[in-house]
Amino acid sequence: MSNEKLAKLTKYAPKVKIKKLKAYEYIQKNEELIKLYKIPVQLDNEITLQNTKAYITAFQNKNEIDLIYSAINANPYIGEVLDFTSLNKVIELEILDKINEMPHFYSPELILIPIFDEKLNHEFIYDYLRTNLKWEKNLWKNEIGKMQNPISLYGHYFYHFTDFRYINHQDHLYYYYLNETGRIYLFDDTKKEFILNYALYDQKQYKSDLDINILIEIVEKLINEDEDLIDYLHDHQMITDKTYKKLMK
Repeated sequence: MSNEKLAKLTKYAPKVKIKKLKAYEYIQKNEELIKLYKIPVQLDNEITLQNTKAYITAFQNKNEIDLIYSAINANPYIGEVLDFTSLNKVIELEILDKINEMPHFYSPELILIPIFDEKLNHEFIYDYLRTNLKWEKNLWKNEIGKMQNPISLYGHYFYHFTDFRYINHQDHLYYYYLNETGRIYLFDDTKKEFILNYALYDQKQYKSDLDINILIEIVEKLINEDEDLIDYLHDHQMITDKTYKKLMK
């Protein structure tokens, strides 16, 4: 029952304005990369917006890997002191050394480019020279053809490449939060799709950044369907007295 009451809060919540979200601006700033790699752009809602951001960030990681190679290859003597296998190893170590500077996750394979499968991700990291040769010989178009939707490919892991904040999960259901919208998003990892979202604020009480501990408690109450969830929002000044009374009717 408490979750049903929370669902009604959407009626009194701030409207999501797509063009005001940071991800929208991020997409606009990366138009050249979008055209180069023929990235599918969807601006229908905040979820498709975040998925588009994941595509872009994936290719930015790919470009970062290329820059690591270019910096190493800039040494005119590199070919004299390192053979193919040794140079591959140096590139691998440099990539792994800078891993914390790039969005990534383990599935369990290390994934830096989540629009490609685990095999191709592995090749970009551990067999870069051979993989890069394919791209340089214009076979990159074939590789682009292998591009897949990050959500369809990796399910809940995709959030690492977005603005979503992971809060908790229960079995195959994952709970994320988006600061800019003040909403919790429920992701079904079996279906690999978002199935629900809950507003946590009404129009007058919205704040752009919510403490993680409060978010954790709210999600726990959602999972357990606690009857005091609406009271909790009210007590934490996330909804007004007027909204509280409407939800409790």
